[in-house]
Amino acid sequence: MITIDKAREIALSMPEAVEGEHMDHPDFRVRKKIFATLWPADSQAVVFVDPQFHAELIEEHPRTFSTNGWSEKYGALNVHLKHITQKQFRSLVFDSWRRKAPKTLAAEHASS
Repeated sequence: MITIDKAREIALSMPEAVEGEHMDHPDFRVRKKIFATLWPADSQAVVFVDPQFHAELIEEHPRTFSTNGWSEKYGALNVHLKHITQKQFRSLVFDSWRRKAPKTLAAEHASS
């Protein structure tokens, strides 16, 4: 389990990450592109991963992951923070950041 504060800290640790607001929820952007959002009241985050992995993640960890209205089109995936480790969440956030970051910036931080 990780807290909203820890999730925020992890998101902001990504290169050039800035916090903003989207639909009354904190979001995290790299060069104006959202790579994660937090839903504090639900103890949940949303990250963007390849949609082809959604079914596999949900099947393996149904308490941790779920889809939402933006899943199919944008790859958004709900992450239930009560059921994920810090290491797993950091990996997902980094993957999401890498999908949204400009290719040159992502290449500079390929192994972060």
